[in-house]
Amino acid sequence: KMASFAFSGRDEQGKRQKGVVIAANIMAARSEITARRIIPITINESREENNIFEARMSDKEAAEIARDLARFLKAGLPLVPSIRALTNTGMPRRLNLMLERAASKMESGKALSEALCNEKGRSVQSLAGVIRVGEKTGLMAEGLEDAARSFTLTSEFKSQIASALAYPLLIVIMVIAALSIFITVVLPNLRPLFEGSDLAMPQGIGLVFKVSDFLSTSAPYALLAITGVLLAYILVKPFRNIVTVAFEKASFTPIGLGLANSLIYANVARRLSLGLSVGITAPEALREAIESSSYNIVKSSGAECIKAVTLGQQLSDAIRILPGIPSSFVNLARAGETAGKLAPAIKETAALLEQTTKTKAERISALLAPIITIFVGIIVGVIVIFIFSGLTSIADGILQ
Repeated sequence: KMASFAFSGRDEQGKRQKGVVIAANIMAARSEITARRIIPITINESREENNIFEARMSDKEAAEIARDLARFLKAGLPLVPSIRALTNTGMPRRLNLMLERAASKMESGKALSEALCNEKGRSVQSLAGVIRVGEKTGLMAEGLEDAARSFTLTSEFKSQIASALAYPLLIVIMVIAALSIFITVVLPNLRPLFEGSDLAMPQGIGLVFKVSDFLSTSAPYALLAITGVLLAYILVKPFRNIVTVAFEKASFTPIGLGLANSLIYANVARRLSLGLSVGITAPEALREAIESSSYNIVKSSGAECIKAVTLGQQLSDAIRILPGIPSSFVNLARAGETAGKLAPAIKETAALLEQTTKTKAERISALLAPIITIFVGIIVGVIVIFIFSGLTSIADGILQ
């Protein structure tokens, strides 16, 4: 059984070096380190984290790795030393371990895509798919550059949405805290004032009290249910798979606001155009493009699509069955087939869908904050109006 060993040492120039090697035992690890012309100072076996709590490769990290590897390959450097060079660039330990595992598997005869395919996480699986396309087309550097662009776009989109949500979410948390105090402290003190009055309780105040009673009674059960769902997601793999499938399906509905469609199929179009441009057959290029997607729902539907193209159906007709595929993808593919320039048309499709994603992300991020703020303000305003209208009714009754 192979194990991971973290080491520190000095190279031939006396510079301090750190890294990770995969070896059967500590002696084999020492031999591997010295083979790199590094004099080891410390070698410690490290346990590989392999659970749901392990941080996965982020889109930003995947973009950096793809960009650096593309640059090394264009400079004519061998792939394995290039991968090992990345482990000395200050990346997190989990990524160093992942890259070292990949390098070790490649030295035993495996392709890089095969070495990465068993790693966890959407980003690394998508990166493995991109690399597989590069291995088959012979355009590894170009494929990695496209991947870096795609991962950067995804990372920027997520950052954009997170930034747009930060302020309204802070407001929501503050309002929830204020309403919790109001429901548990203020309303119980106001209840005798309304219930002890000879006047009929205003309908609005009655509704507020009913909501308060419901929330006070159901809150503990709601917290238990939420905790149970989170634990099930973390600990029960079948449940986690069900949630993932549900999330993927929802991404292609109006809930996803069309963002998932554009982003996912922009990546598929990039891989597809890469394969078609070097003369790979349409079914094979489509297979590699779809397999590079991180969405299982796309892969499962893609099998029928690939079969249809293999049997002679036009690509533009076959891809219609893919879930949530943008109409622009289908239309440009048909235009490319008509003009006999399918590969350039698919490449333009990728650029168009990437621009669409950016535009939609900018619009959504601009609208999210005011929409959430207005919604929360309406809720607070309605409660305040109900309370003060009730107090006013009681005051009017006393004066009369």
